[in-house]
Amino acid sequence: SGASCKCIGNIFKSIDFLKNPVVFINVEGKSSRDRRSTYNEKEVDICAKIVEILQNLGIKDDQIGVISPYNAQVMKIKDRIKSISNSIELSTVDRFQGKEKDIIIYSVTGTDDGSISFASHPNRLNVALTRAKCRLIVIGNAKAILRANTDNLLEDFVKWTKRKGYYLEEWTINDLLTPQYLTFKRWSRVNGVFNSVKDDLNDCL
Repeated sequence: SGASCKCIGNIFKSIDFLKNPVVFINVEGKSSRDRRSTYNEKEVDICAKIVEILQNLGIKDDQIGVISPYNAQVMKIKDRIKSISNSIELSTVDRFQGKEKDIIIYSVTGTDDGSISFASHPNRLNVALTRAKCRLIVIGNAKAILRANTDNLLEDFVKWTKRKGYYLEEWTINDLLTPQYLTFKRWSRVNGVFNSVKDDLNDCL
């Protein structure tokens, strides 16, 4: 609901990648082919890290959706996070049409012209960018998107996030989940803000 999103916004204002309703996280990975589909291992890693951070902050699995244009990427993310969750909804963008979640993690996945064109198709991109009720987290290779030799709505989106201050580098995520912070208990001792975030979030939801 709107009230819930406002509450979440107030609570997450001290966390860079969650303080705004939309964020683009630049991940300089490279896409690969798996049979007839495309995947990107570096984006898989970042998706898994973001899921773990959200869980540590008290976000429930049924509030999170993870989507990609490519089935191979969806399956690799599913395999990567199965040790921490088997209830988060993972889907291709096309199959997620008509659904919503409080927080959507969208892995663009592709880094070549063909795969970026596929992800940037107006109907597909419209679905990907409108499934989040509170927070939309887009993960992609900005350099590849900006240099793509194709009609590219994703390029417009990346430029818009830069203008709005909604653009971050992947180290922002890595810094939040270094080995010594792998559990919420350790993490909260290092930075007390996360204790209050979790408590306030429980009051919100």
